[in-house]
Amino acid sequence: MNSIELARKLRRDQTNAETCFWNEARNRQFYNLKFKRQVPIGRFIVDFFCETEMLIVELYGDQHATDDAREYDAR
Repeated sequence: MNSIELARKLRRDQTNAETCFWNEARNRQFYNLKFKRQVPIGRFIVDFFCETEMLIVELYGDQHATDDAREYDAR
C-alpha cells in the first residue's frame, strides 16, 4: 500500500482522539487555521497539518500503548 492509499485508510479509520480534534478544527473553526488530515510528508503520515503555519499535530492514544508501538514510535 502506498502512502496516499494508507492516508486515505487512516482518514476513514480515525481514532476517537482524532475525531474529537477534527470536529473542533475542521472548516477553519480553530483560530481560522486550515488543517488537513492524514497528510503524507516524506516517509511519514502526520495526523493533522496546517501548511500556512507549518504546524503538525500528532495525537497519541491507546494504539501507542503497546510495547511494539512504543518501539516503533521511538525509531
